[in-house]
Amino acid sequence: MLFAPMSAHPEAQPDAVAAQLVAALASYEQEVEALLAAWPDMAHYEGVGARIDDIRRHAAGLPTVSVQFVALLIAHTELVHVLWTQVNGASPQHAQHLQAAREQHRECAAGLRLRCKALLSTRAECGPKS
Repeated sequence: MLFAPMSAHPEAQPDAVAAQLVAALASYEQEVEALLAAWPDMAHYEGVGARIDDIRRHAAGLPTVSVQFVALLIAHTELVHVLWTQVNGASPQHAQHLQAAREQHRECAAGLRLRCKALLSTRAECGPKS
């Protein structure tokens, strides 16, 4: 049976997870922009799915970001829905719906990033507990 090495400071693990989540979120946002530029490119679509799974795995280790993660997941789903409706025949309001979905998605991603950075800042200000 393999065991993960223990950190010298138990508080370090949430910091590492929060930093990994911020990095995963940046990768996800880049992949989303590539998907939007090349829609309907299935390679980018699969890449976005893989990146949201990365975010989900990291967020699972930080219960304090669950609200922001769920908001991002909902915004992600709504954005993908708007993209797929375009493939099936865009309505006259499609451009407005896409713009609104993109804006909501950006706001949710920013909210998750800010929450993670706030966790990192708070822990850095407090320092390790003895």
